[in-house]
Amino acid sequence: MDALDRVLLDGIQKGFIDSDELIEEARKLDDNYKNDSLRHAVQGPWDAYRDSFDDNMDEVCKGLIHAVKTYPDHTPINYVDGAIMFLKRMGKPADAQQVLDDWLEANKDQPRGFYDIRSGGFSVQDPDLRTAITNRYNSYSDTRDRAEVLFKIAKDHGWNEEDIALLSKVTPHEFYEMFKRLRALSCGR
Repeated sequence: MDALDRVLLDGIQKGFIDSDELIEEARKLDDNYKNDSLRHAVQGPWDAYRDSFDDNMDEVCKGLIHAVKTYPDHTPINYVDGAIMFLKRMGKPADAQQVLDDWLEANKDQPRGFYDIRSGGFSVQDPDLRTAITNRYNSYSDTRDRAEVLFKIAKDHGWNEEDIALLSKVTPHEFYEMFKRLRALSCGR
């Protein structure tokens, strides 16, 4: 008996069902099903490759391509690296390039630190992926409002590498203007 069953049984015993509790348990169950489906969609191609003696190369390749294109938030860089190398070894360089392009497009709005492969706990093996990530890291253009970043640092008492890189380009006069704005904002509280 799971939590949803308990809510239903409790409702039968009491003569009424707590709709908020029922909805919450149904949502949890739905999330679990979605997570299982997602996990299967992302890990399924690798499972089919490792756990089978079948001649299923095309199925595995299609599954890897689908996983990266459809679930980019759930395919970390080491997954993408493995998929690209696998596709190349299977004689599918065009598919490998498509995976690389899809992943880069899906992650185009990530902050600069996302592309810092030096700070990760793994290394990118595929040279094309490594080059693309390095190029994205080096060409990153931070368009955030500098004053907003400074105010956020003051409010949160914390910063990151992107904040430092952006604020290192601020001139003394721009800092002066930002501090005047900050003072005006704090006086208005």
